[in-house]
This record gives sequence, structure tokens and C-alpha cells, in this order.
Amino acid sequence: MSDLKLIAMDEEDLEVISSHVQDALLYVRDIDFVVGSKQLNLAINRCHNEADIGANRAQRSHAGLVFSHVESMQVQNINRAQPEQILSLLNVEFNPAEAPEGMVELIFADNATIKLKVNCLEVHLADMGETWTSNVKPTHKL
Repeated sequence: MSDLKLIAMDEEDLEVISSHVQDALLYVRDIDFVVGSKQLNLAINRCHNEADIGANRAQRSHAGLVFSHVESMQVQNINRAQPEQILSLLNVEFNPAEAPEGMVELIFADNATIKLKVNCLEVHLADMGETWTSNVKPTHKL
């Protein structure tokens, strides 16, 4: 069982979390923006890029990715009417405004994005449950 638990409170921390969620998969149905608590919750299928288990194989686990202090959310090329649509997360970035405010941008494959206006940066990542081996390993052109 993987027990990765990370918290990001600044840009440098977020870069670490972003590296751990690169190539994560999630269904549109697993995007939950809770306006009252100003929180975006994502249930993701995280690729353990840090684990080298051979060519064309990857280790994965379920994980929770939570963004706090969210004032508003904008989405592009994500259709909430298609809950079974699968998104592939490529990167998470923070673009600061007047400290500590800023915009968090979740960048997915196929030009899909989620932009979050936050009044301060606080992101939590935690693995949940056992890992498994996938016979599909994400590859990227450098």
C-alpha cells in the first residue's frame, strides 16, 4: 500500500504535487466543487511515475486531490453532461496575483483545463488503498 501524503502551501510545494499527479486519470463525475466549503475535490487514479517497474508497465493507485480556499472555478473543454469522459492530468500550475491570492490551473490532455481562483494556496494529495500494475505506461515526447 502506498502512503503518499503531501500538502502544498506555496509554488515550490505545488511543483512537487504536480510531479506526483502527472498522468493521473479521472472521470468527469469525480470532479466535485463544493461552493459552501470553497473546496474542489478530485478522485484520481494516480500514476506512480517514481516507481520503475519495467517497460510499458506502470504502478497506479487511487488518490484524493483537494484544493482549498477556492473562490471560483472555470472549466474549458470538459462536458459535465458526459460524466464517463476520462481526463488525463498533465500539470498543475500556480499563477500568483496579489499575495497570497492567485490562479491554480489544472492542465489536461486534449486542451481541457480547470482554472481556480484561490485566496491562498492550499492543496492536499493523499493515496488511498492498494496499488496495482497497469500494462499501459504513459509516454511523453521531450
